[in-house]
Amino acid sequence: MKFRILGTESLGVRGLSCIIEAGNRRILVDPGVALGFTRYGLHPHPIQAAVGEIVRGSIVEEWKRSTDIIITHFHGDHTPLYNANPFQLGLRRLRDLRGRAHLWVKSEVFMTWRERLRAQYVYKFFHEEDVVRGGCSDHIVLSKPVPHGASNNTSVVLVAVRDGRRTLVHMSDTQLLSEEAVEIALSWEPDIVITDGPPLYRWHGNKSFHRKMLKKAWRNAWRIACSVDTLIIDHHLMRCMEGLKWVDSLSEETGANVLCAADITGKPALLLEAWRKLLYEKIPVPNDWYIDYGRGTVCLKPYREIAKRLVEELPTTRFYDMNIVDEILDNIVSEFDPNENIRQKD
Repeated sequence: MKFRILGTESLGVRGLSCIIEAGNRRILVDPGVALGFTRYGLHPHPIQAAVGEIVRGSIVEEWKRSTDIIITHFHGDHTPLYNANPFQLGLRRLRDLRGRAHLWVKSEVFMTWRERLRAQYVYKFFHEEDVVRGGCSDHIVLSKPVPHGASNNTSVVLVAVRDGRRTLVHMSDTQLLSEEAVEIALSWEPDIVITDGPPLYRWHGNKSFHRKMLKKAWRNAWRIACSVDTLIIDHHLMRCMEGLKWVDSLSEETGANVLCAADITGKPALLLEAWRKLLYEKIPVPNDWYIDYGRGTVCLKPYREIAKRLVEELPTTRFYDMNIVDEILDNIVSEFDPNENIRQKD
């Protein structure tokens, strides 16, 4: 079995998309990507958009080659959209890629009205007989729907992929808060688990509810870590710098192989979501720059170069502080022409 995480927070975007090869199947899970449309009152910085373009391109390439496409739920960072904003993956990018891949989804009975609407647009890219609502095959098993984090409004399905020797489980957006989801995942006796974690960036202060949720997430992460060969935690957890420390502490306390997605690549965690304010401070751009970007009139090549430099110069140690990011950005900005911040396409 082989797998590669295409896009998630430690790789610079929102989502938990991955490609898994098992037997003769090539399985694309959660083929969506997003950037938080506003955070700290700011829209995504062009550096974020540049990385997002790369991830969208990777997802499109894998969509072409996949035998199976699984959408665990229809949030905009997990599925292509008919009405995507400039930072998401639009269905238009896929309109010429209609093939005979199987589409795996949960039953419409378990979808919200918005999910059903989005699903209907995605279905048009598949033959009706190739849409699988729940169920299993030799290589793929979908769980029954479980809660999306602490919310009961949206449900997600867990995915188990088997190749006869190894089992990989993809736990999308449970935020490690569902004991039922953990029980299902462990019942599959996985070797590898890819999951999101608790949204620490939202849980500031000392509220008793948040403390309770954090204890639950830690307890569930501990159980999984002690039961598998490799536990990869990313997505919601890595929207703030504290997420790196959380993974590091879990690894130390359990003695288990607990990683974020960037660790798998051997590259530093690129937590652009957490650095948005700093990016705007170091490389100022108008907050409404994305309007021209949505019109296709912005060239992001300089920002791709900055993102590349960040990956090259950031430490690969699992935990580092914002001072290091600040210093590296200062060095890069000293070579960056502020008059070319938002370059118009020729």
